[in-house]
Amino acid sequence: MNKSNPTQKILTIVASAVIILSFFLPWVATFGQTVSAAKAIEQIAEALKYIDQLQDEQKLYLLIPISLLVMPICSFIILITTSTSPKSRPMPFPKILMAIVMTIYFGFLIYEESKNPFSSHGGSIFSMLGIGFYLTFLNVIYLFVTVFLKEKVIIKNVNNANFDVQLYCSGCGKSYNPSNAGKFCTKCGTKL
Repeated sequence: MNKSNPTQKILTIVASAVIILSFFLPWVATFGQTVSAAKAIEQIAEALKYIDQLQDEQKLYLLIPISLLVMPICSFIILITTSTSPKSRPMPFPKILMAIVMTIYFGFLIYEESKNPFSSHGGSIFSMLGIGFYLTFLNVIYLFVTVFLKEKVIIKNVNNANFDVQLYCSGCGKSYNPSNAGKFCTKCGTKL
């Protein structure tokens, strides 16, 4: 019988809560200002009024931060299903979706880094990332890895158990020590 792993369950709840909190922590620090993912999405929502005036590449720049809404939504789903479910392994879809979004976001950062003319002079995009990004990144990796973790099934050795095992003859019912298995009953001659 599989029992839920309480340690993994607690770590999953903590990781989900950290991702939700990280959404409101600084993700980017530029020119002395910090911007959280929540604040960036709020500002982009205001900029959507002018979406008709933007070029296609600029529209893509709006899509990337909006996709970050997946993080707190999926974390909330994981948090609720893990804390209310008797099983320790809720559905893997939110974890996989968060990993996909984080991979796309990370790929976008690498793409922007390659286009950045200041990257060779110490102006790396990765140096501008804040604690919110790194906490989210690490916890998404943990949650994605838990999709592939198998629960351990513990089987106790019967020989080390603290109960008395008896062997009974099927012919006459006489009891024997388990070490007599395969031998013959002394009373009726039936094989044990």
